[in-house]
Amino acid sequence: MTTRLGLPHLIACALLAGAVPAASAAPTLLADIRTGTDATFLSGRNHAVIGNTVYLSAEAQGLGREPWVSDGTAEGTVLLEDLRPGNPNSDPGGFTALGDSVLFLAFDERGLGLWKTGGTTGSTVRLRASTNIIFPTARNMARVGSSVFFGAELDDTGEELWKSDGTPEGTVRVADLREGAQGSRPSRLTPAGNLLFFTATPGPTSRSSLWRSDGTAAGTVKLWEPSTGTASFSFLASTGSTLLMGVQLGSSSELWKSDGTPGGTTRVAALGTFGLGSYAFLNGQLVFRHGNGLGKSDGTSAGTSI
Repeated sequence: MTTRLGLPHLIACALLAGAVPAASAAPTLLADIRTGTDATFLSGRNHAVIGNTVYLSAEAQGLGREPWVSDGTAEGTVLLEDLRPGNPNSDPGGFTALGDSVLFLAFDERGLGLWKTGGTTGSTVRLRASTNIIFPTARNMARVGSSVFFGAELDDTGEELWKSDGTPEGTVRVADLREGAQGSRPSRLTPAGNLLFFTATPGPTSRSSLWRSDGTAAGTVKLWEPSTGTASFSFLASTGSTLLMGVQLGSSSELWKSDGTPGGTTRVAALGTFGLGSYAFLNGQLVFRHGNGLGKSDGTSAGTSI
């Protein structure tokens, strides 16, 4: 019987191989947010850290899923704010650090909106209160420099790339890559160096393609799309200012890299017909799922193996 390897399996393999030191202390309960036998829903990827404070989503009795903060102690693990009072969930997500604040998406009575917090109730405000902007529930957000990027749509446009500097007036659309209501639907937002990399479909006859942005409309350009057929992007991963991406082209799996220019977006290696999946960086190398096994790469053809 074969076992599909996800990211937890990659980390476990690394621990067994000695690539990552195992913690010597046994884990202990920090805080019983939801007392009793019902568990509090926590997502390992749904958090942000500023200094000694973690921002996260959690659920307690009498409350829906709301934003919480923790300083690593039971006394310092507290509800940030009940954005939807009572049992309804505000369902916060996409926590992204920006300076001394955290931006996140959450619901209130007006719907899903972009929020900013400094870690206190008084500092938690909604940046875009207008009801004509719609945020996707995927909540894919990424910070580059002094801006947080995300996908959003207006009444008369589809989902496009937006950014925020943490102020209402600085929360703006970056570029309209596909005019009309359909939108280019940017996804897999990934920072690398001073650029944002993402995938988008800019037209009804276009293929899903790789783009990059410096936060301006003029600096948002297409880097690569397949010449024939369609591309399915398995992952986008950054190492310094270089992007590594797993791509499925028809029945072929390939590893590509990009320096943010069309000419510098090249294939690293063909990886056969097995699909690519979860990844992690271990000892400076990209380790990724390849079918039911593992592959690794240092970003060069000679340094890529499966």
